[in-house]
Formats: sequence, C-alpha cells, structure tokens
Amino acid sequence: MISEALRGEGGRLTCPQTGKRFMLKIDERAELAPRDIVARAIAEQISNNGLGYVHLDVSHLPEQFLREHFPQIYQTLFNLGIDMTREPIPVAPTAHYSCGGVVTDANGLSDVIGLYAAGEVAYTGLHGANRLASNSLLECVVVGRNIAADLPRYLKALDNLDTVDVYDNLHLSATAIWTAPTLKDIQTIKLPSSPTILFNLSHCDDTDIVTRDYAGKIVTELKVLMTSYMGITRNAESLEQILIQIQQWQQWLEKTRLNQSSMSTLDGTITANELALFQLARQLQLATLVIQSAYQRYESRGGHYRQDYPHLASTPRTSVIAPLSKLREADKTGSKEGGIDWLLQPIIDDTEARVVNTVANI
Repeated sequence: MISEALRGEGGRLTCPQTGKRFMLKIDERAELAPRDIVARAIAEQISNNGLGYVHLDVSHLPEQFLREHFPQIYQTLFNLGIDMTREPIPVAPTAHYSCGGVVTDANGLSDVIGLYAAGEVAYTGLHGANRLASNSLLECVVVGRNIAADLPRYLKALDNLDTVDVYDNLHLSATAIWTAPTLKDIQTIKLPSSPTILFNLSHCDDTDIVTRDYAGKIVTELKVLMTSYMGITRNAESLEQILIQIQQWQQWLEKTRLNQSSMSTLDGTITANELALFQLARQLQLATLVIQSAYQRYESRGGHYRQDYPHLASTPRTSVIAPLSKLREADKTGSKEGGIDWLLQPIIDDTEARVVNTVANI
C-alpha cells in the first residue's frame, strides 16, 4: 500500500494513457483534496481507462529526498521493478481503516463495565468522516494513555464494592464505578428483529454441506461485493442486492447448524471446517452491520458517498447500532432522535454484554 504522504509531498496523479493530471479539473486543491474526493476521481479514471490503475508520479521530486523520507516504499517498489525516482507508480484506491467502532469517551470507557477500547476498534469521536492513518495512530496513543491513567481509579473503585451488590443494585453500583459515554445527534441504525427467508434452500440437501473450501469461496465473493457496492460509491439498489445475497449465505450457514451457540457446546477440538464456518458467520454479520449503516444514512459525508443522496444533511449525525433492548427503551422515551443526548447505559448482564454498541460513520 502506497502512503498518502506521497500525495502530501507533491505526488501527481496522472492518466496512464495521456500522462495528464486529472485532479486539476476536479478540485481546486488537486491532489491535496480530501481522501474521498481523490478516491472517487481515481475510481472514475479506472472505470474509463479499463486498466485497473492510474499513475502516481513523484519522479519530479529530488531522488535523495524520496530515498530518505520513504525508504521502505522505495525499496518495496524497487524490488517489484519500479524506480519511483524515475517512473510513475501504478495505484488504485483500496480499503484502509473502518470509520467507527465501539463507542467510548475520551478516556476509552465503553458502555460495558470494565471494557476499555482504543485504536481501530473504537469510536472515540476524535476523528472525522475521513479517518486518516495519522489520526488513528495519534488517537490510539492519546486514548491509550488516558486508559492507563484511568485504570487505577476503576480497580480501586471495584475493590470497594461488594460483588453481590453490583448485581443486586445494577444502576447504583454501575454509576458509582463507571461512566458510560454520551453521544449527541445520533441516528439509530435499526436491524431486522428476525431474518426473513427470501430463498428456497431445497437445493441444499443433507449431503451438500458448506465445506471449508466453499466457505472460502463465499469470503472471496463477499470481498468482491463489498468492494464493488460498499466501496467508494453506494446506492440503495446495490446495497439491497448485497443484503439479499448475504441473507442467502446466512440462511445456508444456518442449515449447517454450526452457529455460535452450537459450537460453544461442542466437545473436543474444533475442526478446520467448523472454524471456517464460524469465521464466515462473523464476517457476514459484520458486513450486514456496515451495509445497514450505509443504507440508512441518506446523505453523503466523507468516506460515505451515496449516488442517490449526494449532498450533506443539515445536521451531522453519528450512526449507532445498539442492542435491541436499548432500541426498545429509546422508542419509549424518544431519546433516540438527534438533538437529545444519548446516554449509553452500562451493561452488566452477560447476555446483553455480547452486543456492544457500534458506530459506523461510513
């Protein structure tokens, strides 16, 4: 992966067929435009040229400067037969970091008592709709340090509480040792309460069980679908198509009876087949969460671009996927709408604690 720092240092994006820069016509900032604008421009060029890439040219920069500032990139490309000091680099957009994660405050506290989160897994609110690598690294250092500073307080408070009291007086005990994060202007992402079978699975008989190899093929297809329809540009029709396909795969997996609950009761070592199916189930679940977040956001913002909703909403909202019990309570109080603070109540019950609030900004 080529660092975006090359763009920042003056790299030029050009069409491989004409050698001309194309960002000059798209944005006044040219190659220094935000990541989402540049990514869409590259994708459009690739769609038109049919080559699968564009050129990033830094050969106009001093050779010594490039070697000193980008030694690893220089060496990697050189080993591949590309001298970045003399010739352009073929590049294409790629998935980088997910925007969002487990909701925390600036000290890393989530809505699960005792669970801290930082880095790529966390949504701290310290980054924007375009999450750059440098932002997440700095964020990880800052929040990680805050977690380390808060841990002694939490452990001391935990020692002062009787374990029985924590479960007998949930709210009193929880608020005494743990402060759940609070969000403003949220958009609650609602998930189907129960899946609807959209396909006839009669073709999948008892002998036609999803094997590890077939699970691998599904993962490959899932990557292609997510890249094509959940990548740089999205629209309702394509997102609906992915959801239907994922639902088909999930129903097929369900038929194998190798879901999380059944695997937890298996004796002995889990086979490679079972592990592959378990991993696939989690991948499909995660894909569903991200797709639903994009499907229910009727605007374009940063890395999330909807062709059918190309403009910004008047109020930026944080998409929150919450446990169903939280959604039911929010429906009663009306606190799920924007403009009202969303207090993520601490979770103690083991069943509910398996679902941590997740934010998807994309």
